[in-house]
Amino acid sequence: MDNISKVSASLLRLQQPEWTLAEKNPNEHVYVSKAGDVVGVELRTEETVFKVDFNDLPGLRSNIRTGFGGAGLISADVEEFVSGADGAKIKGVVIITKLPQIPAGMSYNGLIFFPFKDFSYSLYMRFEETGVTGAREAAVLDPLIGSGEVKLVVGAAGAVIEGFDEDLYEPTLRGPLVRNRAERPEYDEQFPEHPLSKLRACLRKVKENIAYDQVVAEASQDV
Repeated sequence: MDNISKVSASLLRLQQPEWTLAEKNPNEHVYVSKAGDVVGVELRTEETVFKVDFNDLPGLRSNIRTGFGGAGLISADVEEFVSGADGAKIKGVVIITKLPQIPAGMSYNGLIFFPFKDFSYSLYMRFEETGVTGAREAAVLDPLIGSGEVKLVVGAAGAVIEGFDEDLYEPTLRGPLVRNRAERPEYDEQFPEHPLSKLRACLRKVKENIAYDQVVAEASQDV
């Protein structure tokens, strides 16, 4: 067992001055950034249920698709996180998904999952579309239709947009929750107030300001 008795929620944290600890529970801490972003850090002190093979990205992404309650997958990648405390390194799975809101728009959800043999940390965040929805998609889609890269096909069943869906890992996937071309990172600067842009910016701030203690850095990630 990987020093399970020594593990606590405070051993993996987000550092000041960018982040402030706003809520503190035994296995969950909540941080707020200077910009008002909210990130939860949850510790689970049992054997990791969600198995992760860092060398099998296709399998990992397939597991995410089936295990996230029908959410649309924007991206899922394995990244290395360097502790600001001492420069130690651990691996985490960075996941972005989207879900439809009622009555309109999307919520974008971020998760950084750090699996260890006998425990795990999850950092989670959520950003929602408010006000007028679909503006980013419309602004990106119109010139693509004009250039012929995307086609609007009108048939008996109605209009269908061809060439706008763009799943990173399974190009033949289609549907309302498939990643689309407007959700590329290159458009984030053009739409800084869009929830997906805010989510990606928040993930960068987390990575720049994360720290964890030696007991975490030394724990086995062979799960």
